[in-house]
Formats: sequence, structure tokens, C-alpha cells
Amino acid sequence: MSDSDKDIFDSNDNKIGYWRKLEDGANGDNLYEVYFDDREDKGDYLQSQEFVSDDENAEEEAYDYARSVINE
Repeated sequence: MSDSDKDIFDSNDNKIGYWRKLEDGANGDNLYEVYFDDREDKGDYLQSQEFVSDDENAEEEAYDYARSVINE
């Protein structure tokens, strides 16, 4: 993880992943990536998903995505 990575926690304060900005985009639409632990997965690695958002909403969208995948 780099200094720009931001942790994501579930409702029990367990770390379930992290997110980061990948690129600045036009008109404030930036590229982000969220990394999360898919608890259904038997492997010991994180899944990831890229998404487009603005700085104001990116954290909430990263949390929503990671929590939806782990069914929280």
C-alpha cells in the first residue's frame, strides 16, 4: 500500500480493503480503484474494481462497492 491508499472498514471495524485515486480526469471525473477481500474467495488475495467518480464522492462509492461485494 502507498501513502495515498485509504483503508475501508466493515461495520465491525474490520479492515476489508482500501481505495486510491489512479488518475485525474477531465471535468473532475477521476479514475479510482477499490481493493477488497471477497470473503467467499478461498484465495489469500484482494479483488479490485476500477470506477469513475469525483473527489467529493469517491470515498463513499468505494465503501459502497466493497461492502456490497461482501454482502454487508
